[in-house]
Amino acid sequence: MAQYINMQQTEYDEIQTKLAAIHEEILTGEETIRNKIAELIQIEGGFYVEKISSNVDLLLSRMKEVSDAQLKTAFQNTEQAVEAFADVIIQIDTAD
Repeated sequence: MAQYINMQQTEYDEIQTKLAAIHEEILTGEETIRNKIAELIQIEGGFYVEKISSNVDLLLSRMKEVSDAQLKTAFQNTEQAVEAFADVIIQIDTAD
């Protein structure tokens, strides 16, 4: 079987590293956007509207909760799935 698949551990390591970097970039970008919006809706932030800003702040809080709880978990699950897939392929690849 190895002559057909011939995947290397370094290839999977590279995929895993790139995947983790993409996930971190997304999480960091999302946090940056939330923080910039939060700055804007402050009294001197340039986009403060008394009855709207508190609702936007609530929305930002909910977005952070979703990011922390669900998005990070989804990314971790994806990374684990790729790792498990790589392990299976490597086992198949080394079987005769």
